Amino acid sequence: MSACPLKVRICHAEPIVNAGLTALLGSCRQLAVIADEPDVIITDYDDGLKRARLGKHKVMIVTTRARDWNVRSALSSGVAAYLPQHCAAAELGEALAALGAGQCYYQKPLLARLADTLRWLDFTPREAQVLDLMAEGCCNKLIARQLDIEVGTVKTHIKSLFAKLGATHRTQAVVMAIQRGIVCQ
Repeated sequence: MSACPLKVRICHAEPIVNAGLTALLGSCRQLAVIADEPDVIITDYDDGLKRARLGKHKVMIVTTRARDWNVRSALSSGVAAYLPQHCAAAELGEALAALGAGQCYYQKPLLARLADTLRWLDFTPREAQVLDLMAEGCCNKLIARQLDIEVGTVKTHIKSLFAKLGATHRTQAVVMAIQRGIVCQ
């Protein structure tokens, strides 16, 4: 890390996690736990995806969600670091050091599992986002609105997903994705 401390804002949805992270990181000299102008925001899964998509700050997600589709969604949304809540304090420090050095950090076991499931996939990050939203039951218009793209672009991504999955309609595509562990049920 540089001579200037890494500025971190902690805004996790779980109050006890928020308090624990604040206590743990508050005494670290290489960090400044602040509210304004952070370098890194440490937050929960849902808030982290939203913040990462905005692209204003580096986002670290600390969560109980460790399924492949959660990690894949975080990765495709631009999340800079992803740790399960049960990780060791030392690993949290490693992740923050990596972010301070301009790198990303995803826990190795999560990446290894993800690599196994992605080996046969060739989805673009945007296709993965569209598939996740299809699995949530979103119509094309809502997908377009949430991703800030045109409905025609959504349809193009869906056609590509059908071809890659070997599906002929959206229900079949979602069922196949769930069966293969690509998206959450």
